[in-house]
Amino acid sequence: MTGGVQTARQRTDEARSGFLQLFGQTLPNGTIIIRRPQADAPSEGIGFGGVIYGVSGSIAAGGLILSSSSSQENQQAFWSLFNARREYFLQPNGVMAWLVSASGQVVSTDSASDGDQDWIGAELEVLNRIQCGQWQLPAGMTLDSFRSQIQGDLDAFWTNHIRERGGRLLFLPTNGAWAQRGDGRDVYYPSYSDPHFLRLFAAFDQGHDWARLVSDVQALNQVVLSAHDRLGAAGQNPMPAKVFVRASGGNFSVDNYYQISRHEGVSAADCTDNESDSIRFFLRQARAAILDGDQTAREMLSQILTIASITDPASAHLLAGSQGAPSPLGWNNTLARASYGIAVLGSGDSTRAQTFFCTVLDNHRGQYFGEWDGAREYYYDQSLILQMLDLAFPE
Repeated sequence: MTGGVQTARQRTDEARSGFLQLFGQTLPNGTIIIRRPQADAPSEGIGFGGVIYGVSGSIAAGGLILSSSSSQENQQAFWSLFNARREYFLQPNGVMAWLVSASGQVVSTDSASDGDQDWIGAELEVLNRIQCGQWQLPAGMTLDSFRSQIQGDLDAFWTNHIRERGGRLLFLPTNGAWAQRGDGRDVYYPSYSDPHFLRLFAAFDQGHDWARLVSDVQALNQVVLSAHDRLGAAGQNPMPAKVFVRASGGNFSVDNYYQISRHEGVSAADCTDNESDSIRFFLRQARAAILDGDQTAREMLSQILTIASITDPASAHLLAGSQGAPSPLGWNNTLARASYGIAVLGSGDSTRAQTFFCTVLDNHRGQYFGEWDGAREYYYDQSLILQMLDLAFPE
């Protein structure tokens, strides 16, 4: 890549500016949701969008740096998503419905905890910007009412998504019944919980033990990684998308979700290990390692790099379909390279990380990053890559 860090920031900002043009879906009252290729919009699209416009561009080790995300364009995008969440996604229990149709109708009332978590993390960063005089509140909102909104969101998040099991706190993927089997097993997604965002919650809210939750999340993540010390079937990520977990006497134990579910008659399609979903683990642990100095996160990223034995960008591949077969969306090695670049960076090797991110930036195609044209149709890939680039090239 030519142009160095300044070119990296420019290309990232170009992609950020085009994100809503590519993936935005305008709803009847004029607000914007983040659609999937199928046009329905998931709650994690709101969460990712909040991070892209409320957090990204400001990330730097050692504290908040107010920079490009203070632009008027980013403020407008964030508050549009704020309104969409309130008007279309937010349920009476205080968390978002998982899926909303292109016409604004709720399709699934399950709540994906990662979408709620990421959005609240973005709200807290925006609150910092407002208190520092860098952002403006929308008309009709006061600072006190915004703070009350965030507190209510945190209360609802804890009530709906956090459970105590056997002396440990467990971060559930959803408040839907399918995540709790009723036989001592819970379904856990290692790629959902973000230790850095949970630490932001702890700094704002004294009413819930977020610090203990972070400790338990990272302890469980290490148990999961230790139980899956080889490459997955559909890519290079040894961390599975989901496991069964039990907690007893303060200890965690995990079971292979896919093997057990097949024995219990779950269809093969429902047992597919979604590697593109689990690859978020890289980003979440890198955020903790880089921004918080989280040693457990750094060690887990180092373990993954050792297991995968990836030393150069050309060897980093994510096969997007079941068992490594191409999916209708195609192949996205740009996302794999960004993921391994952020893992290298989070493990402490900034020099080698540059070689990964240069291949990502060289695939910049105007408003998006991708080696296959399907990348321009999928918000998930672009939002992850934007967050990774902001971590890789801080202000």
